Order: sequence, then C-alpha cells, then structure tokens
Amino acid sequence: VWEWTSSKASIYPGGRLTIPDQDKDAYVMRGGSYLSEPSGERAITATFRDWIPASTKHPTLGFRLVLSGS
Repeated sequence: VWEWTSSKASIYPGGRLTIPDQDKDAYVMRGGSYLSEPSGERAITATFRDWIPASTKHPTLGFRLVLSGS
C-alpha cells in the first residue's frame, strides 16, 4: 500500500517547484501499491512521493507503525 507519513507537503531543498495553495495542508505519501503504474509518465518507484489531503481514504493507502528499540 501507499504509506502515509506525518510530513506536510514540501519541496526538496533547491527544488524549483512550488506547492499550490490548495495543497499547503496536505500530507506526504510514499511508495506505491499493486495498482501503481510500473512504467510510463507517472511510473512509480520505491522513492516516489506525492501529497494528498489529510481527509483522503482509499484501500491502497495505509501507514506504518514504528516502535523505538529502547
């Protein structure tokens, strides 16, 4: 599944793109799912990221739980 992150939409440092105003409160999702396109203009790789509204719900969108090793 796509993985939700706690990161707000942002551009990598040095990037020339800007975030549209309607996406300023969106969250980043990473990865891809079994429905993702493996090739073409929107090909999904292991490093792919995009942002979506926090209210988004979809069967291919999940999250990962992490527990500190201490």
